[in-house]
Amino acid sequence: MVLALVAVGTFLAGSLAGHWFGRDTGEFRPEYPYQGWNEAAPAPEADFLFLGVISVIALLGAACLFAAVARAKRAYRARTRPGLAAAERLWIRGWYCGRCARVRFDGETAALTLQEFRVRVWTAGGYGDLAETHPAVDLLVAHRPDGSY
Repeated sequence: MVLALVAVGTFLAGSLAGHWFGRDTGEFRPEYPYQGWNEAAPAPEADFLFLGVISVIALLGAACLFAAVARAKRAYRARTRPGLAAAERLWIRGWYCGRCARVRFDGETAALTLQEFRVRVWTAGGYGDLAETHPAVDLLVAHRPDGSY
């Protein structure tokens, strides 16, 4: 979004400051009472020509970035959608303890960290290998002086 705004902004600044669109079109103009009314408009100033180059590069960069993000989202959804029901069935069985920042399953005594829970749920969905590239943020819980939560 920022690149698109940069492209539009530099284009407008260049067109206004550099007079890019002020050239003579060759059409007939009525006579006016002041000197030089029918002379061709000055050529764009070289100092502002770089704004046109920047706007084109920023616009192309924004389009490429939008396309890459859309492609990555589509690929991620295509990878996770088939196993979403199985992952959700396992996810519903777990419950999160906000006090110790761990996840527990009914019938199990061991508590899982958020990353371990993610790996287990995503593996049930068939896309557990993605858990390594998308790690969960592990919360740090303050311990009491005696070492307990």
